[in-house]
Amino acid sequence: MVNSVVQAAASGVSASSLTSLTFGAKFVDVDNDGQLDIVLVNGHVQSSVERVDSTTTYHQSCILYHNEGDGKFKDASAIAGADW
Repeated sequence: MVNSVVQAAASGVSASSLTSLTFGAKFVDVDNDGQLDIVLVNGHVQSSVERVDSTTTYHQSCILYHNEGDGKFKDASAIAGADW
């Protein structure tokens, strides 16, 4: 488990996904560059979560990690737009 966390941090995937509740993940070549990117589909299960934790929301945007081709991924969600 620790090795997986270290690898995720080194790849650039962990930081921007820490506060999301992810339901689905898929490797897909979003930009047809031959590199598999990562798409995470997020959302909270508790519709009233904001009443318990003001830092968490029921609606959570998808995250798109662009494969930089060197074992690293860059969060490209803002470039892709809201829930592309």
